[in-house]
Amino acid sequence: MAHVYGIKKRLEKFGIAEKTAKEIIGNGNLIDITAKMETSLEPDMMIQILESCACGTAKKYLEQSAKIGKTLAGKALEEKISLISSDSEEICGNADGYAVFR
Repeated sequence: MAHVYGIKKRLEKFGIAEKTAKEIIGNGNLIDITAKMETSLEPDMMIQILESCACGTAKKYLEQSAKIGKTLAGKALEEKISLISSDSEEICGNADGYAVFR
């Protein structure tokens, strides 16, 4: 319940309309709340609200993910796999062109 209360307070703090906030909070299920935030809020606003509720690790994770995404952009699947799994042979490409984990 403490997490729901924190999210509710952050929605107020970020100026989300009361009606929208009530729709997002719904029955208080955190998974439902996140899904409703994805459909009700702009992505940047959702990230700001969730980051303000977290320990600050979300921003670092997003920055690292963005950096990896830029590094891999435009590269062939096999090259992406080799870059990601440099210390491991757990990732490989399948016949459909998707990366799979073994």
